Amino acid sequence: NVCTMIASSSDEDDVDEAGDVDEHAQELLSIYQRSEQTYSTTTAPSPSVSPSLHTPSPTLSVVSDATLQEQQEDDERRERLQLYIFVLRCIAYPFNARQPTDLARRHARVSKQDLVKIKQRFEDFLKGDTKIASDEAFYNAVRAYFDIFICSERVQKMVISGGCSSNDFREVFKAMIEKRVRSLPEIDGISKETVLSSWMAKNDAIFRGEDDPKKGPRIAASAASELILSKEQLYEMFQTILGVKKYEHQILFNACQREDLVERGLIRERLIRERAYQREGLSERGFIREKAYQREDLIERERGFIRERAYQREDLVERGLIRERLIRERAYQREGLSEGGLVRERVIIKPIPGGSEQPELYDVVTPKGWAGDKIKLKIAVKMDKPVNLKKCGMIYVQGKTVWKKWKKRFFVLVQVSHYTFAMCSYREKSAEPTEMMHLEGYTVDYCEAVSGEEHKGGKFFFKAVKEGDQVLFATDEELERQIWVNKLYTATGQSHKPIAPNLSAISVQPHVSNTLTRLQGDHDRARKHGLEDLIQADPSFFNHHVLFEKLQLLTLTHRLNDSYSCLGWFSPGQIFVLDEYCARYGVRGCHRQLCYLSDMLDRAEAGVMIDPTLLHYSFAFCASHVHGNRPDGLGTITVDEKTRFEDIKIRLWNLLAYQITRFRYSFPFGRPEGALKATLSLFERVMMKDISTPVPPEEFRKEIRSCLHQAALVNYTRVSAYAKIEESSGNHVSPETKLNDIMHLAELCIDLLHQNEEHHAEALAWVSDLMVEHQEIFWSLFTVDMDAALAAQLPDTWESFQLFQLLNEYLCNDTNLNRGKFHRHLRDMFAPLVIRYIDLMESSIAQSLHKGFQKENWTPLREGCRASEDLFWKLTVLQQFIAELNWPDEVLASHLMKRLKLMASDMVQSCVKRTKAAFDKWLKQTSFSLELLVPRTVCVMLNVVIQAKKQSRFLCAREESESCEYRYHSDVNIFLKDVIQEMFSSFISKLNTVLESLLSKMARYDQGSILAPMFSLRNPGTELEESYLNFVKLNLESFRDYLNDEKMKKQLIKDWYTSIITKIYDWLSDRMNMALHQYQVQTLHALAAELPQFVNEDLSSSRAIYSCTYKTMFSRIRLEDAMLKGQSIYGAEDQSYPGEDGEDDGKETESSDEEALIRLETGN
Repeated sequence: NVCTMIASSSDEDDVDEAGDVDEHAQELLSIYQRSEQTYSTTTAPSPSVSPSLHTPSPTLSVVSDATLQEQQEDDERRERLQLYIFVLRCIAYPFNARQPTDLARRHARVSKQDLVKIKQRFEDFLKGDTKIASDEAFYNAVRAYFDIFICSERVQKMVISGGCSSNDFREVFKAMIEKRVRSLPEIDGISKETVLSSWMAKNDAIFRGEDDPKKGPRIAASAASELILSKEQLYEMFQTILGVKKYEHQILFNACQREDLVERGLIRERLIRERAYQREGLSERGFIREKAYQREDLIERERGFIRERAYQREDLVERGLIRERLIRERAYQREGLSEGGLVRERVIIKPIPGGSEQPELYDVVTPKGWAGDKIKLKIAVKMDKPVNLKKCGMIYVQGKTVWKKWKKRFFVLVQVSHYTFAMCSYREKSAEPTEMMHLEGYTVDYCEAVSGEEHKGGKFFFKAVKEGDQVLFATDEELERQIWVNKLYTATGQSHKPIAPNLSAISVQPHVSNTLTRLQGDHDRARKHGLEDLIQADPSFFNHHVLFEKLQLLTLTHRLNDSYSCLGWFSPGQIFVLDEYCARYGVRGCHRQLCYLSDMLDRAEAGVMIDPTLLHYSFAFCASHVHGNRPDGLGTITVDEKTRFEDIKIRLWNLLAYQITRFRYSFPFGRPEGALKATLSLFERVMMKDISTPVPPEEFRKEIRSCLHQAALVNYTRVSAYAKIEESSGNHVSPETKLNDIMHLAELCIDLLHQNEEHHAEALAWVSDLMVEHQEIFWSLFTVDMDAALAAQLPDTWESFQLFQLLNEYLCNDTNLNRGKFHRHLRDMFAPLVIRYIDLMESSIAQSLHKGFQKENWTPLREGCRASEDLFWKLTVLQQFIAELNWPDEVLASHLMKRLKLMASDMVQSCVKRTKAAFDKWLKQTSFSLELLVPRTVCVMLNVVIQAKKQSRFLCAREESESCEYRYHSDVNIFLKDVIQEMFSSFISKLNTVLESLLSKMARYDQGSILAPMFSLRNPGTELEESYLNFVKLNLESFRDYLNDEKMKKQLIKDWYTSIITKIYDWLSDRMNMALHQYQVQTLHALAAELPQFVNEDLSSSRAIYSCTYKTMFSRIRLEDAMLKGQSIYGAEDQSYPGEDGEDDGKETESSDEEALIRLETGN
């Protein structure tokens, strides 16, 4: 039996266009082929033995390696050709399968070269070498994306594995910037979705670089076109897969097409004979017996019928030519004469685009009966050539579907688009082509000369061949043929380059005009190339399971190397061919999936990215056969398949465990999307003993726990190797270097766990408790290196606290690891260091406080002096440092902060006491006089005390004991308040000694004093009150300039001013019963008038300046002054006080002089 291509009715119509002659020729060829096949089968080996696809091996005892290699290559080539013949039949006439249209879209794969280009483009953007506008936030996002993702070693491995697509780059960037965009502050008029879209557009622009912006949509269209492939595209694909050359495909296809005609002729012959013998009453056996006797008679009758039809056809052609010649002659006669019978001459020029521009001689058409000489004109013609016209000229042509009649036509080779060309034929005076042929899928080549009446006129032949079609061309010159062939070769884009034959070797073929020779041409060429036995081989003699396994392997290899990130999924066209092959040649579905699984496992074990969902589908299909639980109830399996399934199951188990153990590197950044989750699901499916019994949860968790424990070791080993932590573990490395290295390692570990949480937490959510164990084991491995680095540190060094802060902050923010095993170890490791650090800092601060105030010269520095600033800075930094440690143990943390605040209270009190001691010493050693100007150092002392009060608000703590008798530390705020009040009081008392001295001098003028008459004899002048006023004024300015706290400054000035007024008031009260001397009145009046002006800018309230005491005092002075001048005491009743604006903050009204006298008399 000959396995033939099943032709559809539409294909039969295309083949039978040649007419009845071709039908009989095909039938005759069928009979001839059957006789030839019968002879070959009688000498063939028995059907039980598979035919060999190669020639017998040499019988020599010793065969060279080169010969063996050459023979193996030839065997491989012939096997692939035989396999291609089977595939060819599946594609040409499928009857079992269709191309699926519901497959997921595959994105373009990123290769290593693409990754280098992408890196360069992002580097150019970060350097500012692109025109893409960006702000700081987008720049920082791209910088993080470039450093974390693009430059990652895991991305490079993912690219090498073939599982990285351009969509993965885009999705990872989108996931990374979403958190950044959500954390940005709101912008009026711009939503965060708009910002996110803008950033994605900019990222796409960077990713494309200088390429065409339309490249993305073009790639998408190409991916969509992969859903449905034409037969020509399938032929080209499997030519590439099986390594079949284009010319081999053409020969095989045409030979198989002829084989199909033969087979259909045999079928038709059988049907005719069956019907004839049925009419004659013969049985099938009788038909078989009569078959051999009737063969020769049938051949002779068919040959005679073909010859008769051929003669009839030639007669029709001849009569058509005669009729055409008569019509042409009559037309020439009509064109040669004018309407009046006058003779006219003309020149017929037929220029072609791109022709010669040199002058040429053209014949002048003369009318009939012209007796003169032949006339020629020399004319130069220039015709512009269109851009899309590649070649034009007159050539002979004949085809099957177009240009069916052998005729010389004017042809134009037109470029329709960038990759599309067409051959168009034109008639004279016609702008539209009469017929045209697209060159896509055609192969052009030189051919031998074809003789006969049917191809009369052409000398040099070439042809364009396509599946089921052949167009024959001929030119008058060899150079013209070569030009046409080269142009068509460029237009078709074929891989086989035509080679011009040697003209001397061209032999003129004998005259063969029958159709049988033309149909057998491809058959002869197939025999010439050694392909005849492959075409005629019986498919039933082959082991198609072995052939299909090889076909599927080669198809998978081709698929994994194409431009799409397929992850092992076949394209729709490949699935269609493989399905058709299995259905046509009986390949078992379980065997197919087992081979598929084995091939994918080979790739996955070699590091190629394979979709676990695809593995799951294939494994479930095979498992349903093995366990006998097919939904259709038709599952069967062989012993070999079951054995192979068990081996594949073990391999798949090991692969999945390996991938889960290395989930960070097998599925970097969570790509491909959902792959890790699908892997866990497949692992659970593989662990099932049969298709219906689920795996006990304890067993599955046990396996996952084991994988995650190993994953912790793998992750830490790789990250520590990246940090080169082993190189810093030797004794030759300094402790500082070891600490820096362990700090760097801790940062890498935290980043690693953050990435695992971001990209893999969703897939591992159903085993989240196992992930917590995985993280604890990971940190326990880090503990070994951390403890070794801390043990190498020198005693009483505190740089390691940075490591504690880094780790403690991460652990406190992670709810699963907070107060876990590693967190507790970290706390226990650093607790002694913290306590030791606080002890040393307390001792150090106390010593610096003691030495600082011993050497203090009270030079102002910011808000205090050098010693106080140093003290408060150390206390503040120490408390901030302990607070930033965020100690995980609340009891110890509360104890540490309480201790620091109590320590600060002691330090503040000590500082204030030392300052007060220095202040008291100055008061004791200084003699106060009118010439005294309070030095700046005294103001600095006051500033230190005031600064201590401010700092104590947050440095010092109040004890919360209910009873004061149980307090160990006194309240620092009460202490500071008392000290400030005492210092102000003693300072003002000292300042008032100057006023007391002035008042004692004026007391010498008291009425009734022994020395009063003597002092009254001379005029004392105003020197005394001016000196005192100058003393007050200068010291007030000193207070304003050197005291820092405004509140305390005003309080000091107010207390001093009030004490001065009170002193004068008391002095006047003591002299209520005596009249004042003119000098006394003059001096006191000057003081009472000027002092309010000095404090007016410090005391904003008029009540504070013009108090009742002041008003009483000033009224007495005015009264005494009026009495001395002999004026009425009631005349000054309406006079205001010096400097008063007439307004009073209180509700009191001005007192008259009589009321003032009453107050002085009563002592109020």
